[in-house]
Formats: sequence, structure tokens, C-alpha cells
Amino acid sequence: MNKYSIQQRREYIKDIIFDAKPNSWTAIVVHSEYDVALLNKAFTPSLKRKAAAKNFTLEFAVRTAR
Repeated sequence: MNKYSIQQRREYIKDIIFDAKPNSWTAIVVHSEYDVALLNKAFTPSLKRKAAAKNFTLEFAVRTAR
């Protein structure tokens, strides 16, 4: 896994958490399971604590082609 792509995703998740309203929910939809794996790796315990402090739910989903 590319550490730069993980770092970029970490910054992306951090921005989403900081912009989120308390008690809200957001889903990030990506095109491959590989992207979900990178997002899960980028969602560090520190970011999880920040999201939990706002009671914010973040979900990752894969969009399947039909």
C-alpha cells in the first residue's frame, strides 16, 4: 500500500470529521474494495476518537457496477 495515498485519505477523513455536525452520519462510496481497505487503514484510532467525541458515524461502501 502506498503511504502517500493513505496519508491523503487520512487528511480527507480528518476534513470530513472536522466539518461534520454532531450526531450526524456520512457514507463514503468508492469504486473498489482496495479503496475501502486504504480508507480503513487511514481511519486511525485518533480519528476514531475524534469522530466518537462528536457522536459522528462514518461508513465506507463499495459501489458495484451493474
